[in-house]
Amino acid sequence: MKLYILFVILFFSVNPNPWTFEKETDGIRAYSRLKHPHSYYEFKTKITLPNTTIENVVEVINDVASFKDWMVNTEESKILEVISENEAIGYTVSTTPWPLSSRDLVFRITKKNNSATSYSIFLQGMEDHIPEKGSYVRLKSYEASWEIEKTNTAVTVAHIASFDPDSSTPAWAIKNSMLSARIEVMQALRNRVNR
Repeated sequence: MKLYILFVILFFSVNPNPWTFEKETDGIRAYSRLKHPHSYYEFKTKITLPNTTIENVVEVINDVASFKDWMVNTEESKILEVISENEAIGYTVSTTPWPLSSRDLVFRITKKNNSATSYSIFLQGMEDHIPEKGSYVRLKSYEASWEIEKTNTAVTVAHIASFDPDSSTPAWAIKNSMLSARIEVMQALRNRVNR
């Protein structure tokens, strides 16, 4: 598993394209960049959460089965298989803005406690792990990470994600259509952590 985590870290860190700031709303900052060497985008969304602990934030993000209760547009979420204490296979179904069809996603979730003040959660798409279902379009080339850092007064969370939209819709249109949802996910995370 250590080799897998090293691969994921290296995979996420290699992109010569700089992040472009898109928007700041309600203390949430959104960025994007082209996913090298592809023609689709990678997204980064950041938030600072005061008056909480790193353990609270990690608990919320690790609970895949509850994604449907707080992640925007997620109508189904569950664990398919537990591999180890720090690794599992998850599944979600998400509605998407017009003109895209609803997507489903199979992913490996790997958790890494970096230190007392730093925690990483990696999600790697596994599109062939189970057969495709009904009218859903299976998300391909999905990669995401949650980087959670404790400071003296707060917890900062950065969510980075990319996927191949497998669509004739231009990449810029997909990027623009997802901006509000990305902000809403971070707002929902804050509400979930603070409840």
